[in-house]
Amino acid sequence: MEAEGYRCSVCGAFNTPFSKFCANCGAQRPDLWQCSQGHLNLPFASYCTTCGEPRHGKAPLVDASKYVGRAVSVKVGKPKLKPLDRVLVVHGYECRSVLGKTHISATLLCVDKEGVPHVLKVPSVWYEFAMGILPPTEVEKARRTLDKMGALKKEAEALEAIRDLDHPCIVRFEEALESGGGSPPTLVFEFCEGGSLDDILSRQGKLAMITAAEIFVQIADALAAIHEKGYVHGDIKPGNILFSKDRIPKLADFNSARAIASVSRSEVPLTLGYASPEQLRERRPSKEGDVWSLALTIYEAVTGSPLIPLERYEEVVASLQTDLRVETGDKELDEIISKCLKIDLKERPSMKELRDMLAAYIEKRKQRGEPSKRA
Repeated sequence: MEAEGYRCSVCGAFNTPFSKFCANCGAQRPDLWQCSQGHLNLPFASYCTTCGEPRHGKAPLVDASKYVGRAVSVKVGKPKLKPLDRVLVVHGYECRSVLGKTHISATLLCVDKEGVPHVLKVPSVWYEFAMGILPPTEVEKARRTLDKMGALKKEAEALEAIRDLDHPCIVRFEEALESGGGSPPTLVFEFCEGGSLDDILSRQGKLAMITAAEIFVQIADALAAIHEKGYVHGDIKPGNILFSKDRIPKLADFNSARAIASVSRSEVPLTLGYASPEQLRERRPSKEGDVWSLALTIYEAVTGSPLIPLERYEEVVASLQTDLRVETGDKELDEIISKCLKIDLKERPSMKELRDMLAAYIEKRKQRGEPSKRA
């Protein structure tokens, strides 16, 4: 093959590098290879572009690591901020805005003494009392409830366990601070200035297929590392995928994260719309559940809509008898997502396998002449 294509061995006509047959005489290119299904492939293809079969046995198709820690072609914006109507100082950090709040915790945007922004997670009962939202008579009851759940403590344990991964696509956990001096137990994180995937989808509706693949191959790599460490995330959704100012995707919010070895039936927080069938039944996160949740997040990112309407999610998932039908407009991506949404969790791929499938999907698009859309 010449630099810009190949020359037909029959008529001598010059053809593009992606041609399987001569445009002049129709002769088949001599250096094509066939998969076991008989599909013809270009000589530089490492797997069949029709069925996905590897060219050489079951060796890894693509080195997924080359896609990790890379900027993606999305237009990031500032996260949604709600300015506080009074000054809050937590462990020396000046809190300026609230990024989000659940019944367990409040997430605040703060600055340190040098003016560097950080994200602090504090118990919701402390935040509501400090802001005058929760009546004093309800404080003790709410505090006992949260203490019983031990949510922030369990999250801190998970974060400490995976801290040494130092993965570029996991939001950096900086420190855990004990209560004292009027400040509550607090978790401190890096601030991701690019907002969340949820913010991006709200602005532009959906993502290009290749862009989505470049985001999720990185998130899948982060989750695969977490799984290998013996932990699960338990709450994957668009709102928990953040972006740095450099447009690198990062996995956030480990409130539902647990050690696989110690997971038991418990009131672990989950999000309807993304929880797996077994998570809905048993209220426990799992590696297979993470795969299910990520697949639904991928579907929503490329179509702009959830696969199952939120108002009917629990009903539909609880009554599933057959695997979900997936139609994104891209058959190859449909196949990847469908594999992850098998009712039988034993039939779902591992997170590492999902990562490799997404990396292979990107490579296929590139081999077909569609370059990676990386900003």
